[in-house]
Amino acid sequence: MYELCGWFSVFEPAPAAEMQLKLAVEKNRNSSTQDLFELGEGEDEIPWKRVYARATVKDPDSDVQTSKREDGREVTKLKGTSLWMRKPLIELSDLHRFADKVKSQMWGKQFYDAAQQVIGIAASPLEVAGVLLLSRSRRLGGSGFRYVYLNDLTPLSEAAQSIAGQKVCYGDIVIVNPMLMKAVIIEIQGEVIHGSGAVLDHDAERMTALQSMGFDVFLVTHDMLNDKKQLDIIVKSVCSRLGIRYKAKSEAMKCAETRLRANVLCNWMDIGN
Repeated sequence: MYELCGWFSVFEPAPAAEMQLKLAVEKNRNSSTQDLFELGEGEDEIPWKRVYARATVKDPDSDVQTSKREDGREVTKLKGTSLWMRKPLIELSDLHRFADKVKSQMWGKQFYDAAQQVIGIAASPLEVAGVLLLSRSRRLGGSGFRYVYLNDLTPLSEAAQSIAGQKVCYGDIVIVNPMLMKAVIIEIQGEVIHGSGAVLDHDAERMTALQSMGFDVFLVTHDMLNDKKQLDIIVKSVCSRLGIRYKAKSEAMKCAETRLRANVLCNWMDIGN
């Protein structure tokens, strides 16, 4: 559901299609992680842009795109991933409306309950994992934060605009304490998303701009989400920043968190198999 409503798809092309994509990339050697391969044009088409990751490959015949300096030394190695960016296939409101319509049918209640877990528009599987681990109830393995928003728009002050070079920023995951009017921003750092220096520079400017406005910004990676101790430290810090009392989890809650983590950090290519 997050994938249907989000800005991404997880898709592994067949070998023949992969070869055509490789040939297309070779025709444009100046492409980078931000100049991704597009599929489709026109009003009825949905353009897909492939995401590349930096890779270390010894085999010269592999499908890794390599750029070299004039002296012949390799400077970047980019490998096509199974992650693609594209416009949402359906609106979140349509999903919730449909879930409400089929709630009384067979399996409809389960479908409805799942749809209620989709609280925003995600841009990657890692964002989905992060928001589920933070927003789901503690009984179900989450951290129990109630006011959680995905890719929430934050207008920037004039000073912050001069740093970021833009008028607004979108926080990956925003957790709010409405009573104190405080917010914490969780920036999800995925290797395949942030594969180039240009993107990392942009992230640093955006984070500095948000911090200049008083926001607490946490950079969170896949490994942090996958480590229960590190995630617990992040949760404690968020509670401290937002003025929320932290409560240690019971053994049952810890077991539920382990199951949830295994589910949300799974290989998306295996879902449905």
